[in-house]
Amino acid sequence: MRFLIKFWPVWIPLIVYLLWRTAVVNEAKKRGAEPPPITRGPIFTAIFATFAMIILCFLALGFSEEANDALPVVPHLKNGEIVGG
Repeated sequence: MRFLIKFWPVWIPLIVYLLWRTAVVNEAKKRGAEPPPITRGPIFTAIFATFAMIILCFLALGFSEEANDALPVVPHLKNGEIVGG
């Protein structure tokens, strides 16, 4: 669930595409025509935008402070005592 919250921008292009596709199919049904095939339309643009958003989210997560705080602390000796871990 946390993954979905962190990467919510990734879903925007696909949601916009699905809304557009629903509107086109509904309009075709109202006219009594066949809905256009899924390959006609901005599906490739939506997929490209989704992958671009995934890359941007991973970069933002990698450069954020939160990602660096989550690194494990390796136990080590400090003044003769084992600390960390």
